[in-house]
Amino acid sequence: MSKNVLEQLECPVCIEYMLPPITLCGNGHNICSSCKQKIQKCPTCREPLSDTRNWALEKLAVQVDCPCANKPHGCTLTFPIALIREHENVCQFCPFGCPLNCRIKCNWTGSLTEIKGHVLHKHKKLVRRLRRLGLSKPTVGEYRKDKGYVNILLSNDNLFFEAYDVIGDAFYYIIQYIGPEKEASQFKYRFVLESGAEEITVCKVASSYNTDVEEVYRMGKCVKLFCDTVESFLREDKKLEFHVEILKVKETPK
Repeated sequence: MSKNVLEQLECPVCIEYMLPPITLCGNGHNICSSCKQKIQKCPTCREPLSDTRNWALEKLAVQVDCPCANKPHGCTLTFPIALIREHENVCQFCPFGCPLNCRIKCNWTGSLTEIKGHVLHKHKKLVRRLRRLGLSKPTVGEYRKDKGYVNILLSNDNLFFEAYDVIGDAFYYIIQYIGPEKEASQFKYRFVLESGAEEITVCKVASSYNTDVEEVYRMGKCVKLFCDTVESFLREDKKLEFHVEILKVKETPK
């Protein structure tokens, strides 16, 4: 019965399970509240949509457990429809895209547990290993306004996306955790520029790689320095040399 009910609860437009309010068209076809706001006619029969509620289906919707959308990828859990999307946002079987896709156009997708193998196999030249303690060995990258810098960092079996960009008169550096979104705030990173006796150190909490890099830049939740400041640390060959350290955020005693 649950399987038959679940089929009736699928919205014909977005194929997501419908939550109240569920409305009908003139011929009795259902549609979810989100899709109803985007279209004018029933996708099944092209009749005008109405505000009539399908009360019987709504009562079933709050009682039936449904499988996670990641079931084809290995998830065996079920939840009430009202909670399923919350679970899917953190499900370990959720298909992830290649963390480098935003820069080098890699269309690979797979589970979280497969990402490490993918980047080590396909993007080995862009993987950098960090020591468990202390700052990394000096990293050298091009400093150009028309070309950004990207890398994958491997630190104590944890994966991170690393990038910097020069935009306008500002330099942005970011590290994002490649893993469950809720765990990203458990890590912080320290970015260090050195030149003789001068040093600049900035420490930030890592963001999730599910968050758009441009959005993180806009919110300022990254290293942000004036270009004039950064350029004073450039080497003679005009390349940027820096250190980075990734640390666990210490929990505040209760």
